[in-house]
Amino acid sequence: MREYIAILITASFYGVLAAGLYLIFGRSIRKVVLEIRMRKRLRARRRILKESGLMIRHLDLMLSTVFRRKISAKFFLIITLCIFVFVYAAAIKVLDPLAAAISGSMISIFPYLIIRIRLENIRKRSSFEGEAFVGEFLTKYRICRFNAFETMSKMAEDSPKAETCTRLLLKILYITRNNVSDAAIKEATDSFAYAINTNWSRMFAYNLKTAIKTGENVSLAMEDVFIQLREARILGEERIRLNAEATRMVIFLIPVMYAATVLISLKYVGLTWDEYLHNQFGTSQGFMLMLVISVMFLVNIIIVEVVNNQKFDF
Repeated sequence: MREYIAILITASFYGVLAAGLYLIFGRSIRKVVLEIRMRKRLRARRRILKESGLMIRHLDLMLSTVFRRKISAKFFLIITLCIFVFVYAAAIKVLDPLAAAISGSMISIFPYLIIRIRLENIRKRSSFEGEAFVGEFLTKYRICRFNAFETMSKMAEDSPKAETCTRLLLKILYITRNNVSDAAIKEATDSFAYAINTNWSRMFAYNLKTAIKTGENVSLAMEDVFIQLREARILGEERIRLNAEATRMVIFLIPVMYAATVLISLKYVGLTWDEYLHNQFGTSQGFMLMLVISVMFLVNIIIVEVVNNQKFDF
C-alpha cells in the first residue's frame, strides 16, 4: 500500500512540476511546436509542387485524357506490375525464368497499348472538330465581351458539333475556376494541347492561357487559328482527292496484276497448277518473290492509310 502511495505522490509531484514549467515556458513551447509543423508543411508543399518525372507526367496526361475519372499514374503502374507478376507466376511452371519474364513483360504492356490506341483515336476524332470548335468558341467569346470564363461556360451549354473538344475545355474551366494560379492554368491548358496534339490545339491552348491569366483580348489570334483551319480543310479535301487514285491502284490494281500473271502462266506458258504452286512456294526464289510482293503490298496499304487518315491540322 505504501508503495502505491509513494508512486502516486511522485507522479503528482512530477505532474505539478510539468504544469508549472508549461505555465512558465508554454508560449515558447507552442512556438517551437508550430515552427516544426510549418517546416514539415513547407516540405510537404515542396513535394507536391515538385515536377514529376517525364514518364509519370506522360501517364498522368494520357490517363486523364482517356478516362473521365481521375486515375493516377502510380495506380496504373501498380496494376501493370500485378499483371506482370501474375503472368510470370503462371508461366514459370512451364517455361524457364527468362522466357517467363519476357512473357510477363509482353502481356503487361498490353494495358498501355490499349490506352494509347484509345488516346490516338480521341486525338484523331477531336482534331477534325477543330474548325467547328474554334469557330464556335470565337463567336461566343465575342458575345461574352472577351471573357474567357463566361465563354467556356456557354460552350458547355450547347456544343453538339465538337463534343470531345468541349469536354476537354470543361476540364480547363473546372480546374481554373477553383484555382487561378499560374501552375494550375498551365497544367489545364497543357492537358488540352496534349489530348489533341495538333498545332491548332497548342495555339488555342496558349491563347486561352493568356486570356485566363491576363484577361487580354485574344480574338484576333483565335481568328487567325480559325482561318488556318479553314484553309487546312480545303487542302485536306484536295489531298484526299489526289490520293484516291493511288488508293485504288494499291488495293485493286496490284491483286489484279498478280492474278493476271497467274492466268498467263497457266494459259500461255503452259504450266499446270502443280508446277505453278511448286515454283511459287516450293522453291526458294519463288517463295522469296511471293514474300517480297506480300510485304511491299502491306507496306503500301499502311502508307496509303497513314496519308489518308492524318489528323486535321495545319
